[in-house]
Amino acid sequence: MRTSLPSVLMVLLCFANSPAMAQSKVFIYGESNNMPPVRIAGDKDYPPIEWLEGDKAKGIFPSVLPDLARVMNRRIEYHLMDWEQAQDAVLEGRIDVLTVFSPNEERRKDFDFVDGFLQFEMSLFVRDDNLTIHNLTDLDGIRTGLTKGSYLQNFLSQNSNAEQVIVKDHPTGFHQLLAGDIDALATTKWVGAYTIQRHKIRGIKYVEPAIHIKPTHLGVRKGHTRLRTELNLAIKKLKKDGTIDRLTEQWEKHEIIYLTQGRMRSIFWAGTGLFLAFIFVAGLITIFILKSQIKARTRSLQQSNQELEDTLHLLEKTQCQLVQSEKVASLGALVSGLSHEMNTPLGIAITATSVMKEEGQALAQAVRAGQLTEESLQQFVQDHQESLEVLERSLNRAVHLTNSFKKIALDQGQSQRRAFYLSEVLDELVLCHQKELNKRAIEITLTGTDDIIMHSFPGALTEVLNHLLNNALRHGFKKEELPAIHIVCSLVDDKLRLEFRDNGCGIEEKYLNKLFDPFFTTQIGQGSSGLGLSFVYNIVTGVLGGEIEITSEHGCRCQLMLPLKAPETEGEQPETV
Repeated sequence: MRTSLPSVLMVLLCFANSPAMAQSKVFIYGESNNMPPVRIAGDKDYPPIEWLEGDKAKGIFPSVLPDLARVMNRRIEYHLMDWEQAQDAVLEGRIDVLTVFSPNEERRKDFDFVDGFLQFEMSLFVRDDNLTIHNLTDLDGIRTGLTKGSYLQNFLSQNSNAEQVIVKDHPTGFHQLLAGDIDALATTKWVGAYTIQRHKIRGIKYVEPAIHIKPTHLGVRKGHTRLRTELNLAIKKLKKDGTIDRLTEQWEKHEIIYLTQGRMRSIFWAGTGLFLAFIFVAGLITIFILKSQIKARTRSLQQSNQELEDTLHLLEKTQCQLVQSEKVASLGALVSGLSHEMNTPLGIAITATSVMKEEGQALAQAVRAGQLTEESLQQFVQDHQESLEVLERSLNRAVHLTNSFKKIALDQGQSQRRAFYLSEVLDELVLCHQKELNKRAIEITLTGTDDIIMHSFPGALTEVLNHLLNNALRHGFKKEELPAIHIVCSLVDDKLRLEFRDNGCGIEEKYLNKLFDPFFTTQIGQGSSGLGLSFVYNIVTGVLGGEIEITSEHGCRCQLMLPLKAPETEGEQPETV
């Protein structure tokens, strides 16, 4: 299986200049959080368990890492490198965990071990014409190939009288098997099957059942007790929820049935016969189909009008279903985003309460034992206060996110509709922000707003304009000498075109198509939930029945196209001015 761990010659002085790390390829799984990443090293040339192909990590092991990162709630850095260098990297503290790593007495001095999530079937591979080798007892005196340092060397020595022959690698071993230099090759079933497929080797089969089932292990650097515990719990959870079984079954489906030349010839002649029979039957069917098509064409012309009507009805029904599906998908994205955002403050709150509980128990124990000192009491009060502050900030953050979610899921039926002058809404908007505008010397102008009457929802429109103005004040201006905001209104048929533009720094092009996504923000960790423009989009396209478009050229430009009369609900009557 693996070569034994070489003795460590020296500790490298600098992580960044390490030759082993420089030659490795790193892959990231999971999202960053306050916890340090788990650094895992694997063998870059151990297919199909794990291997590096171009710029991609492939194999059974890396397929599990996304789920492992999810369950641990930790970011995983997966390094693929030379296997001996990987072992050195763990001992030198640059890597935390080794992948498939069998324990032995020597390795237990430097490593702790975690039960892995894979089981290897140790199998015998023989030539197709071999009829005498079926299990371990049939290997007595038989030349059996193995790779150097593999787990199977010790296993065969203890459980059989096979004549062991060390082969350079698996491809070489299979060619020696075909040439008659050895009579069997013992290796992991997955590795053997992959090698045969990859190198297109024919004339070899594996013996059922497997001679041994070996569980795998992860090697953790000595002293990393907490990490070993986390890995144990995560792997148990993946086994319990069926993730490991599902991924293992997917890889087992890659198993190849290897055909001898005799089987290939049989299949060729059988295929040829089936092909000729198919041509004959196809000819008969073609004649029958041609006759049927003549009759069907006549009936088709008679039924065309009815089919067109049915198709139109189906399209109308499908359109309604797509609209509803879009609404459900939007709500699903909101709920998923809210859950993701809530995890951090709630997780911090849980941690803070756990710390407070442990400190309280320790204090109570000290009181009962008569060992409470003034210094320890003062330290408890200070730690307790800090934990309360962390708890308060986290819960306030969770409340803020919940309130934002409630606003973006605005119930259209609760907004009040009435007839109003557009100028009134805009004047009130400017008045509410006049102090901030004056303080920052930002000029705001209103054009074309006189005498425009709308039958709509002034409250909802005010919310939209208020968000746009707040966004401009918060993100739009950095070092502009003459900052300005212009709101230009005009009528296009029975619609209002409202342009809200500024001469600020604008928006990067790569962000423009994400602006209306729930929880999208460029200010992660700075108090922004990313719900503002998603809220604006829902109001404009839902309550107000309009369209919104944002572009960025010489500042930011937002254009609203709103019907003067918003869509009405059944039985609703708008008020007069």
